[in-house]
Amino acid sequence: MKKLCAFVILIFLLAPSVWSQERCEAPVWNMGDKWIYKNEAGKIHTSEVIRVRDDVFILDTGWHYLSAYDKKTMNIKSFIDAYGTEVRADNTMRNLLDFPMFVGKKWSDGVTQWAGHCTA
Repeated sequence: MKKLCAFVILIFLLAPSVWSQERCEAPVWNMGDKWIYKNEAGKIHTSEVIRVRDDVFILDTGWHYLSAYDKKTMNIKSFIDAYGTEVRADNTMRNLLDFPMFVGKKWSDGVTQWAGHCTA
C-alpha cells in the first residue's frame, strides 16, 4: 500500500512537467500596461506601453528615448528619440528574451562596442 501511495504521489508531482507547454509565445502587451521597478537603493524606474503598432510595442522607459519591442520576439528593434527619429538597436540588451521560448533553446548575439560621447 505504501508503494502505491508513493507511486500516486510521484505521478502527481511529474504530471505538470509532462503536460506543460512545449513552447511559450511572446506575451501580448496593451497600451497602458505599466511596470514599476524599485532597486535596492529605493530608486523607482517605470516602463509603460504608450503605443501599439502592427509589428512593435512602443515603451516609454523613462530614458531620453522610447524603445520599440518586436511583437513576436520581444527583442528591441529600435529606439525613438524626442524628434521621432528611429535608430536601430545595437546594444547588449536588444536580444534579451527572443521568444518563442522552449526548454533547451539557445541564442547568441554579436555586439559592436561604440566609443563616443554624450552631450546634454
